[in-house]
Amino acid sequence: PKNSNIIYAGTGDVNISGSAFIGNGIYKSINAGESWTHLGLDQESIISKIRVDPIDTNIVYAAAMGLPFEKHNNRGLYKSNDGGQTFNQILFINDSTGIIDLVLNPKDPDIIYACSWNRIRNNQKSLVAGPDGKIHKSTDGGLSWTELTNGLPNGNLSRIGIDIVPGQPDTLFSVFVGDDQAIKGVYATYDAGAQWFDITSDIDTTMLRNFGWYFGKIKVNPYAPDEIYVLGVDMFRTTDGGASWLMCTPPWHQYDVHADKHDLIFLDANRLLLATDGGLYSSIDNT
Repeated sequence: PKNSNIIYAGTGDVNISGSAFIGNGIYKSINAGESWTHLGLDQESIISKIRVDPIDTNIVYAAAMGLPFEKHNNRGLYKSNDGGQTFNQILFINDSTGIIDLVLNPKDPDIIYACSWNRIRNNQKSLVAGPDGKIHKSTDGGLSWTELTNGLPNGNLSRIGIDIVPGQPDTLFSVFVGDDQAIKGVYATYDAGAQWFDITSDIDTTMLRNFGWYFGKIKVNPYAPDEIYVLGVDMFRTTDGGASWLMCTPPWHQYDVHADKHDLIFLDANRLLLATDGGLYSSIDNT
């Protein structure tokens, strides 16, 4: 956040599909990508998210799903206090559950929200949901953790996505995938996770086409905090904080915009970049 020449890259396929591609940890560049140094976490296999403390940029958090083929303990959330030279595990759920999404409070980066997901994928088994799908919160940089519950679903759940409003960091939005692989619900909190409200309203909960483990992404427009996007085979958007939802890409089967949306970046209020299974798309007029 303080030096755009410094980049961290996590490896491994975060979507963990039938042929799960594993990585070998985290790399760092200090010259805008011209050269890279391998930092470690190679046994964690799939790095799902990296977040850098915007105040003390030597503090780096790395979320890991681990090796998907077997149960093991190299999963969870890791923290570095020295710019990635060393990492320590600060959140471990169990040997079949990793951390799939992660946000920091930009005004108080000791406040962390981490989403856990039960996931095993090999030639004998595909575990895509379980009882450990939760949002975990720390207020002390990862020393202690609390499961957030009030208003959120429980039971067997699949992938979870989360995003935070940068200018209003007590406001967060999350999407939960159920064990039926449809959207379980979209939820909002306005008090830093103490209470959550269902804002699913009229969103098409079948937009994940019964393989919701492949998606689980929700994005807030940082320039318009009531504008929230849920990514799937199609992409839906609300501009009123969740009171109503409309599809904001052409129907997937037209292939004007490819099916399976996986990431969304806001260059400004109206210019967006959308990453899909069929390439990168841009909009210059807010979709």
